[in-house]
Amino acid sequence: MRVIETEKLFQDRNLMKTVGESLVNGYVFVYPTDTVYGLGCNAEVRDSVERIAGVKGRSGKGKPFSVIVSSPDWVYENCIIPKTNLDLIGQLLPGPYTLVMKTRMKIPNVVSRGGTIGVRIPRNRFTDFIRKQGILFVTTSANLKGQEPVKNINEVPKPIRDIADFAIDAGTLDNPGSRVFDFTKEKIEILRF
Repeated sequence: MRVIETEKLFQDRNLMKTVGESLVNGYVFVYPTDTVYGLGCNAEVRDSVERIAGVKGRSGKGKPFSVIVSSPDWVYENCIIPKTNLDLIGQLLPGPYTLVMKTRMKIPNVVSRGGTIGVRIPRNRFTDFIRKQGILFVTTSANLKGQEPVKNINEVPKPIRDIADFAIDAGTLDNPGSRVFDFTKEKIEILRF
C-alpha cells in the first residue's frame, strides 16, 4: 500500500494525474472522508469491488456498498425519491450522511436486491477529487467487521493494508461515522444516527 499525504498530492500535478487514473482504473484506496477513513474503488471494476467485499466479509452475502456520487444532480437523475423529500437532498449533500434510495440502476455489489442504493457526497478535498473523475466510487469504512472506525492511517488493519493499492493520509480524523437515512418512503427513517 503506497501512502500519499494529502498536501503532497495536491501540490504535484503528475501525482494527481497518476492518482486520478488509478481511481478510474479500479485501484483500491484507503482515503479520508468528512467522517472516518474509507475503503473504496471504482464501483464498476468488479475484481476490485470483490477484493473489498472479501476483506469486509460481504462476499456472496447480498449486502451492498454505498457509493460516492458526483453531485446532488446525479441523485435526482438516478434515484427514485418521494416528492416530499426532494428538497432535503440538497440540504444534506454534501455532508456526513448516507442516503438510501430506490434506483433504476443495476450494479453488482452496489445496488441491493430490493433495488436500493446508498449514496454519499462527503465534504472532503480528496473525495471532491474522486467526484471529479466522473465515476461511482464504492465507499465503506476502512475497518474490519466489529472493529472501531479507522481515524488514522496507522490504524488500518493488516488485511485491508494487504488489498489496498494506495492510502491517502490526511492525518487524524476525529469525527463520528456517517448518519444513515432511508429515503425509500415518504417518511424518512433513521437507520444509523
